[in-house]
Amino acid sequence: MNNLKEDYLFLNIQTNSNLSFSLIKTSDLVDWGKLNHCEYLAIADYYPYEFLRFYQLCKENKIKPLIGIKVIVQDDKGQYLITVYPQNSTGYKDLMRKVFSGPGCPENRVFPLEEMLSLKKNCLLVFSAHNLRDIHYFSQQPYLAEKTEDPQIYIGFDFCISEPKKNIPLWIVPLLLPFFAVKVLSSEDSVVLNSLRSTSLTKYFIPLDVQQRFISLTSLAGKELSTLYTNDKTFCKILFSQVRSFLGKINLKFSFGSSKTSNENKEFPELQSLCERQLFFLQRETREKYENRLEEELKVIKKLGYTRYFLMFNDIVNDLRRQNITVGPGRGSAVSSLVAYLLGITKIDPLEYNLFFERFLNEKRKSLPDIDIDVENQKFVVKYLQNKYGLEKVARVATRQKLGWKNAFKEAAEIINQKSKKIIIGEKELKDILSCVKDENLQENLKSQVLRSRFTLLFKIAEKTSNFYFNSSLHASGIVISEKKSLIQLLPLKQEKDFLISYYSEKDLNLVGLKKYDFLNLASLGDLRETKEILGKERLPKCNLQDKNTWNLLYNGLVSGIPQLDTVSFRELINYFQPQNFLDLVLILALNRPGARNNIEIIWERKLKNQKKIFSSPELNQILNETYGSIVFEEQISQILAFVFECSFAEAEIHRRNLKTLKKLPSAIQSKPEK
Repeated sequence: MNNLKEDYLFLNIQTNSNLSFSLIKTSDLVDWGKLNHCEYLAIADYYPYEFLRFYQLCKENKIKPLIGIKVIVQDDKGQYLITVYPQNSTGYKDLMRKVFSGPGCPENRVFPLEEMLSLKKNCLLVFSAHNLRDIHYFSQQPYLAEKTEDPQIYIGFDFCISEPKKNIPLWIVPLLLPFFAVKVLSSEDSVVLNSLRSTSLTKYFIPLDVQQRFISLTSLAGKELSTLYTNDKTFCKILFSQVRSFLGKINLKFSFGSSKTSNENKEFPELQSLCERQLFFLQRETREKYENRLEEELKVIKKLGYTRYFLMFNDIVNDLRRQNITVGPGRGSAVSSLVAYLLGITKIDPLEYNLFFERFLNEKRKSLPDIDIDVENQKFVVKYLQNKYGLEKVARVATRQKLGWKNAFKEAAEIINQKSKKIIIGEKELKDILSCVKDENLQENLKSQVLRSRFTLLFKIAEKTSNFYFNSSLHASGIVISEKKSLIQLLPLKQEKDFLISYYSEKDLNLVGLKKYDFLNLASLGDLRETKEILGKERLPKCNLQDKNTWNLLYNGLVSGIPQLDTVSFRELINYFQPQNFLDLVLILALNRPGARNNIEIIWERKLKNQKKIFSSPELNQILNETYGSIVFEEQISQILAFVFECSFAEAEIHRRNLKTLKKLPSAIQSKPEK
């Protein structure tokens, strides 16, 4: 690529990360920009899912970020595209409020022209022209007829203008910008994206986006530029100069809100007092152990600024219980927190089951706490939160749907069969190929290698599209809450019938000082509540983990309606292991996962022999005691790393997360029995 810095004209790059009909991901784009020493990168998309992520990645790599939003405008002529580039943070906020403010924003993304023109004080507007007729039309409009030396409105063209002196009004030349849509990184990807136009996936995208002609990023750099834009060298130089002028007008800077609340020091004593009060009434023999653990947890929570997060969950969860809404006992890493247990957010004592707080919140790791709460009626919880905080202060969180390997293979087969006008890949062949996909991952084995060599094009298309975003949906449990400001002032939003939806994901929410709260719908909790109501408090038996009748019911397979247990695979494991206590049940649940199932035979054999001391090391035997010498739980990996490398559990957690596979564990700690 020659003279990339001088010939850099990429103003109209569209990314699939932001649900444009494109094969470019923001992370790949920034990597490309870094590799080619780009001074700036500009994206222009319809939706803002990864705007903040793109901005951050650019800043980390010392690249100037430009962010454009594409909108469809309507006038007497019809519909056409405008791309709006905020020049500063004020322009960005104005643009987000105008286009993504929730209530009143059109679902079809078509806006009155006047609304977009009102943004020109802090934004640059680029009207898309696809032929000379479009340029002549725009040149006659009053918003462009004003001759100015410092324009805020431009015309972006995506075709070759031959003999510009003869074919366009000379006064309009200072307003012209090369504006070819870039949707793929390479020419090879162009073939794949073009083929997707013939699939049913197009129904999920804006028609103008799908129909738009495009080129690859590599074809916009180097010697081909002059032939793409014009046959006039002087005109080409003028265009380069105008792009530079356009870039100089944009200085977008975000001042991200801190995740720590300004009232941290004021609110922390409240959290501390609540926990100490509950600990005082807690009947435990090893009181000092609990006091030390509480002190450690509170120290980390205060340091990382999550006091308010815990107080809000405490307030919400206990309020729901008071309203007779059944709330689950806790799930995931949150049950590792003594603070969450003392507040009543979870009902599981982490010290009783030797659970590590660092799995939930680790001061050495830059990750957010994640408390997942099961509720019997999620809709009721959303309504409750809206009533408590206000309709404009509560929103669900959006997610994007990936095509995945199985659907990618199906779409690729359809594309190949359509092009060939005959069945090249039939149902039998496709079924064989799909058998190589397990848990949405393509298995790299001899069978897949043979099929890859036989169906090279199919695999190539599937590889390019398996991570293709094609639709948006709702996060299963995520809800964002703002206690003070309306979310309309803080986030790009979409309005649904009964609630707002945030385009930003959890990490981006944290950047603007907000957090995601998770309330997962679990209908079986309603069955528990009804059972309690039928039996009444007096007849309701206390939970007894040693009850033999219950264990007899379990290992006889009577588990209908019980979440995680009511599956064919779990019934097989119950019959195999015949659990007699709670630890057996925990082990079976952990083994009922794709990767862990590989350990079933060896664990079962050792369990029959009651063989727990597998290693010469007492420390390793203690760590792997409950799982009969095999690594089953992630905590065990961290414990082993902490033992071998003599580091803290918090540091070991960092190393564990950096392990791509268990095979990278040092040979000294592989689960091999001593001979």
